Order: sequence, then C-alpha cells, then structure tokens
Amino acid sequence: MMTHYEALAVTPNANYGEIRAKYRAAILALHPDKLDPVSESSSSQQQAGTISSFLRVQEAWKVLRDADSRAAYDTLLLSDDGLETHSSMRRRSESACVIGEEVMLEEMEESVGEDEGGGTEKVFEYWYPCRCGEFFAVSETELKEAGLDSGEEHVQRCAIVLPCHSCSLHLRVFFWASIPS
Repeated sequence: MMTHYEALAVTPNANYGEIRAKYRAAILALHPDKLDPVSESSSSQQQAGTISSFLRVQEAWKVLRDADSRAAYDTLLLSDDGLETHSSMRRRSESACVIGEEVMLEEMEESVGEDEGGGTEKVFEYWYPCRCGEFFAVSETELKEAGLDSGEEHVQRCAIVLPCHSCSLHLRVFFWASIPS
C-alpha cells in the first residue's frame, strides 16, 4: 500500500513547503491534459496508470496540506490495522480511493435500531447521504472497535473511510479516539 508521503515522494517529516513543491511538480508531470491520446508509444494501460497516479497525488495533497487531516492520517499510519472486518479493508483501501467528502462524526445522522441478536440492547448507526442518493454508514460498534472516545482522559483525532453502498465514492469520517496508556 502506497502512503500519501510515497505518492508525493517526500518523507513523513517533510515540511509544508517541501510537500507543496513536490505536489506541484507531480501534478505538472502527471496531468491528464499532458497525455497524448494518439501517441503509439503510450498504451491505454500506461495512460490509465498515469491517471491513477495523478489521482493518488491529488488525494495525498488534499490530506497532507491540512495540519489536522495530516495529523489524523499520521495517526492511522502509526496505528495497527485495527479491525479484521470490512472496516480494516476500508482503511487499507484509503490510499487507493479518492475521498469525495470529509465530515466529523457529529455531522452524521444518528439512528437507533434493535440488537440483531434479538436482545433488548439498542444499536446506534451513523449515516451520511451520498451524492448518488444512497448513503455511507458505520455502526457505533465499529467505531468503538476503532477506538471511539470512551470517556478516557487522553484522546486523539482519528478517521475511518467509508464506501458508499451503491457507487464508488468514499467518505472520510473524523472522530475522537482514546489513546492507549
């Protein structure tokens, strides 16, 4: 899995100026308008690879240019892979997808349902509308397993990436997670 730092060819301790310079150079080199569609030397696979690299560079810049999102991303890089469910697959595929939108957990709608096991316990799920008309969803259980703040004193900002249930768009959700002692 390529990190955002690798996509921009910078080290994780690079400053904003270095990141910005590498981003600008990469965008100029990889921009789809620079591709020659009639050139025999560039196959459609090469062009697709270049476009994929271009999108990866754009996503890396979107995350690394902002101090808060960079800190959250760094936290994800330093943490273990977490859940061995579809949540971990979401996190692992984060660098391979383009994030359509970023929200705080508080911006998502909360719904209450019954426990799937037939118990009396209430289950919370958070959802957010997608442009396609469907929605992004995550359960409170998944968030707690990912470290959602359990009222402990030391917390840090974390994120999880959710796929839409219908289209290829993804949503990055930021939340506060407990720091293990």
